[in-house]
Formats: sequence, C-alpha cells, structure tokens
Amino acid sequence: KVRWVDDLFVAVGENGNVIFLGDGSSWVPIGVETNSFLRDICWTGNFMMAVGDNSTILTTSFADEWAKPAVPVTNARLTGVAWSGSQAVVVGTDAEYHYPVILKSSDGNYWTKVNLPEQYRGHLNGVIWANNKFMAFGKDGTPVVYISADGLNWSRQSFSGFEGEFMEMVWTGSAYCAVGPGITA
Repeated sequence: KVRWVDDLFVAVGENGNVIFLGDGSSWVPIGVETNSFLRDICWTGNFMMAVGDNSTILTTSFADEWAKPAVPVTNARLTGVAWSGSQAVVVGTDAEYHYPVILKSSDGNYWTKVNLPEQYRGHLNGVIWANNKFMAFGKDGTPVVYISADGLNWSRQSFSGFEGEFMEMVWTGSAYCAVGPGITA
C-alpha cells in the first residue's frame, strides 16, 4: 500500500518493510522491528500508524522509532487503518474464524475491540474516513460496507446482485466509489 503522507510517499509491504520517497528520486527504507506483512499506513498529523498480519499495529512520531502497542486480538490480519481527526479505526479479519475485526483508539497506544453483532461475518479489506464517517469494506457472501460515525456503532450494508468483494474505496467529495474484482459501485 502506498499513501501520500505530509509531503512524501510512504509504502508498506512484506517483512515489515516501510519505505519513504521524499524528493522523487529514490526510496529510503526505514527499519521496523517486525517481520509481519504490513498492509496499510496512515498519518494523523502527529504520528503514523502501520497495520498488518499477526495483529500488528505500529506507531511512530519519528520514522526511526516505532512502538508496538498491545492489541486486544490475536492472529488477526489487519488490513486497513483510518484517522478521523480524533480517533483511529483499524479493520481486518480474524485468521482462524474468518469474522470481521474492528479496533479503535484515540491515541494509537491503547486499543479497544469493537463488538459487532454476531451475524456480521466475512472479512474486511480496508477502511476510510470520509464525509464524517468511517466506511469499512470487504465481503460477507456479497460485497459489504460497514458504516460508523463514531467507530463504535456500525451498520452493515450488503450489495445483492454483485459478486465478489470490495478491495478499495474512495470519496470524491460528492460520492463514494468502491471497486473489486470485476465490480465497480
């Protein structure tokens, strides 16, 4: 995943790789103390968060000093992170039971697991903050979006008539666009 973060590109990936591209000419690797596959990254304005496999969440104010806060789930594939201006939401999937995982934090250091209704199944591929709400997206038999204004209370919207799953979502300023293998909504 590549993100534009405070005047530079930041990319995360396999084996805990984090790299920066600031001047447009070369990528600079940053050492992170994890071998987990990192799947997403975001900037809060004060600190950066990276998330990935094995329930990995990493935070940093300075790119060379990463902290690994305690996470209230084990064996989760964390695939997305978003910041609302006052809190972070991390989404993913429990690797053993294949149910969605949502975590929230106001500071990136202390995380709370959000308890979803039991009928919520499937997996989540990512999350965005846009238009004053979190939008988590993935698959639950059909493409699915979970919506929350506060990161705690979530409603579920499934898309019957579509096959597959939502892999990415963006907000254009007037509409959401979600895409996945063979679908655009």
